[in-house]
Amino acid sequence: MKKNVAVIGMAGNMKDGVARALAARRGMMLMDCRDYITFEKSMPPEEIVRKTNITYFKRLVSAAVAETADLENVVFVSCDETVLSVADLKKLKENCVVILLIASTKAILSKYSKIKPMSPLIDAEKLGKTNETCQKRYSAVCDFKIDVGKKSLAKAVGEINDYLETLP
Repeated sequence: MKKNVAVIGMAGNMKDGVARALAARRGMMLMDCRDYITFEKSMPPEEIVRKTNITYFKRLVSAAVAETADLENVVFVSCDETVLSVADLKKLKENCVVILLIASTKAILSKYSKIKPMSPLIDAEKLGKTNETCQKRYSAVCDFKIDVGKKSLAKAVGEINDYLETLP
């Protein structure tokens, strides 16, 4: 098996919870992209984007992804603020077993609103298009795809762990 695992997907797909539980279950460290950037720049992603721009933030995400090449025994979890670039996905694929969490837009809206209060002005149509784009781009590089829309955290982590156990 590759030395690291990357958990990717849209916001509201339980990435953080799955990555944390998977890391704990497998005795691996967790590298949360969001936390990494917050630590490196001493401010959260929202503030970074507000004070600079999304292009700058994407460069920070790329730096976090590149860091996986120097690490071992890590579960990397992508952040919600941006869709990973094709180059970043290729880099993750080189260094990690890539796990893609997917769900319908309806399921994402439902789960996300329970985790983080969403603005009533959220554009469900735009979210749906982003979800579709994200799934297409990410599916091209993932090693394992799991629909978490109707699964519990424990069930999803169990299925991912079972898959990882099959790898040499």
